Amino acid sequence: MLVGLVALPAREEAALRFYISRNMKGWRGEPVSFTRGVVLAQADVYVLDLAGAGLQRNLEAGDRDVASYLNGRPTVLLAPAFDTSWNGPESPLAQNAMIAVLNKPIRSEELRAALEGLARKAAAMPVAQPVSAPPSRQPESLGKPVLASVRLSAMPAVPVVDQGMQPPQSLPTDREVGLDAIRQRLERTAAQERPRFLGALLQALSGASAVEMRLTVNNVVIVDATDRWVASNTPMAVIERLCSSSALASVVNFRVLDDEDPLGRAHRLGLPVEPLEPFLARLEKASFGEKS
Repeated sequence: MLVGLVALPAREEAALRFYISRNMKGWRGEPVSFTRGVVLAQADVYVLDLAGAGLQRNLEAGDRDVASYLNGRPTVLLAPAFDTSWNGPESPLAQNAMIAVLNKPIRSEELRAALEGLARKAAAMPVAQPVSAPPSRQPESLGKPVLASVRLSAMPAVPVVDQGMQPPQSLPTDREVGLDAIRQRLERTAAQERPRFLGALLQALSGASAVEMRLTVNNVVIVDATDRWVASNTPMAVIERLCSSSALASVVNFRVLDDEDPLGRAHRLGLPVEPLEPFLARLEKASFGEKS
């Protein structure tokens, strides 16, 4: 049984491949290339990391993106720890028998049960029989085009037209800002004008997936760029002052958490976890002021 691993962080992908090969007899996990608008390579069941795939949390658009992209494939969706919108009662995905949603951090047995359950459901699905095409006729009016279903094969991935998928936004909204957008803005800013705190954060994350910022003895902020969350016990007003003052920013210490469990540490410290993008938008506005 082949498990296609889609858009997982490298460390999690390696751990999952090892777990599947060691604990699930006859199963193996292999990475599957992810590109929007490109058909996934053939697998029996998939594990897709929502944050790694860049799929938004917006319920209506996000559900449409995922349902259209997966096109009925049995898939375990890995959602960030803070994000319950994917498996909430309002989400149609929660009613989809071929989709299981797990929130990080995941337990190995929980994942195993989800994979095996989806594999059984997929095996029980009847094989679609070809049918004769009905006589063509001119429609009475033009409506939204209907997308033909895509049959998977073992051929390499090929581009397909998928109107259900939304292209990535070229510019961030005024409420959410991504790390890439901030990095590009810093690169366009003269070195002597770059905000020190924002630059130090981006530099720390350039070689790490998660970092801890120690502001004082008691105040700490954890940023996980992979799962896109931030945890903090520090008032936002204090963090915003760091953004506008190079002197204050110079006292912040950064520590890489790649060899630890960032979410577990946040829980141990009692830090509330929130989505990353709105937090970054506040940092950008505080750093660049009216230019944001």
